[in-house]
Amino acid sequence: MDALLLQEAARAEAVARLQEEARSPIEAWRARDAALASERAAKEAALTKLCEQRQQLVERINFCKQQDSRWWPEAARLQAQLAGVQQAVQAIEQEKARFQQVQEQKADPCSRFTNALKDHLRQCENRTCPMAHLHQQPVLIREWRELVLSRILRKSTQECMCDLLPDFLVKCSSSPLLAPYKS
Repeated sequence: MDALLLQEAARAEAVARLQEEARSPIEAWRARDAALASERAAKEAALTKLCEQRQQLVERINFCKQQDSRWWPEAARLQAQLAGVQQAVQAIEQEKARFQQVQEQKADPCSRFTNALKDHLRQCENRTCPMAHLHQQPVLIREWRELVLSRILRKSTQECMCDLLPDFLVKCSSSPLLAPYKS
């Protein structure tokens, strides 16, 4: 009798496995996205909790520092806890930044170009840059070419840019940014 029950359980498990494998790719994709979304929500909740814990530890450490020397061991213990909490917060924030970077890389070519431009301007002094310097940036050149190759930018767009930015185009007439339009 027990052998029959075990055999039935094994059959039911095999049928469930086959049904799981037979799910459509769209359902699998939705399930994976739902799992990622729930994981991100859990990490956000953990980050919020860790930030609250960090704030409480900082307040307790400040209280201990205001007291006499008998409180110093307690302050040292709290600072060790605070270091662990800060490491956990930093790890979650780094993972969040990596995820955001991956999402940006998957984005459309226009947003990749604007992100490359944004990153370049962050590196420049006062976050400004002469237009003539842009054609020397390999990342910007690559993203510009992607826009041209994907046919998002067309010759009419280039002509508009000639009207709007004549200095840029005169200074950069030998630029690799404009190479796809040279005939």
